[in-house]
Amino acid sequence: MIYDALILGYGPVGATAAALLGADGLRVAVVEQSASIYDKPRAISLDHEVMRVFQVCGVAHEIEPFIAPHPGHDYLGVDGRIIRHLDPMDPPYPLGWSPNIAFVQPEIEGALRARVAQYDNVDVLLSHQVVAFEQDGVGVEVTVRDLANGTEQVMRAGYLLACDGANSFVRKQLEIALEDLAFDEWWMVVDAKLQRPTDLPSKGIQYCWPSRPATFVVGPGNLRRWEIKILPGEDPRYFDDPNNITEQLARFVDTSAIEIWRSAVYRFHALLAERWRQGRVFLLGDACHQTPPFLGQGMCAGIRDAANLSWKLSMVIKAQATDRLLDTYELERKPHVH
Repeated sequence: MIYDALILGYGPVGATAAALLGADGLRVAVVEQSASIYDKPRAISLDHEVMRVFQVCGVAHEIEPFIAPHPGHDYLGVDGRIIRHLDPMDPPYPLGWSPNIAFVQPEIEGALRARVAQYDNVDVLLSHQVVAFEQDGVGVEVTVRDLANGTEQVMRAGYLLACDGANSFVRKQLEIALEDLAFDEWWMVVDAKLQRPTDLPSKGIQYCWPSRPATFVVGPGNLRRWEIKILPGEDPRYFDDPNNITEQLARFVDTSAIEIWRSAVYRFHALLAERWRQGRVFLLGDACHQTPPFLGQGMCAGIRDAANLSWKLSMVIKAQATDRLLDTYELERKPHVH
């Protein structure tokens, strides 16, 4: 079997690329090392452009129960007074959807994968890992290992799309360097489910406190998120301790009213791959850019990557355009992400 494209990584970006290419009739393989969808939220914000892409994928209405328009955002100064409002846009919306939307990531990924499963021309290999690849003038040869039994197979595809995250195996193998845009901070992110009514803001809040900046996000349904800065000199491991997590949250909420769904410590970066294409191999999403989360554009940028590259790849494979069209992927997407 020779595939038109092999997608490494089946997160939101890889699943979007698979849905778009599958809908175009291309023969696609998806390789993902995890056995199932990660069952907790990571990204929480998307925008109307991404909803339009999901509409093209055929999942926009399937995910409506798991999204909510952003209710607006207030910036609080050190004295507790509002220093800036960001109010939500009123309808009618320019692209048909609210410009800013909160969502539940596992449900979105599930809808995308369900759509991909409808295409007989897309094969999905879960619990598999790409361990090597080589390319020539007509395609890419990819060695894939079954993590259940250790056996390996060689798969052939016209193109390899690396949607394999911030620690991208493909990017490292190609020795593509990352440009550092000089943002490097540790933050704790806590997702919680409200268990009963409690006193919380109805809008998002940016706590502009020099003592410890923080962000509050209103998610769909009973999902709420806090992002809390870890200060210079503090040990990030301290914020993995459940007692310390509760101590930090107590500044914002009655902790007896919530159930912590997920807590994680992240090192927020602003990094950009120096090259997004090498021959027949392309980097997408976190594999080629890592974005601080404060405008909710990290996953959105990856979805835009998939949307930009997929139609071009389809045209080239169908001989409706020359290979030069694929060079416009980086030309268009990189400045926007930067």
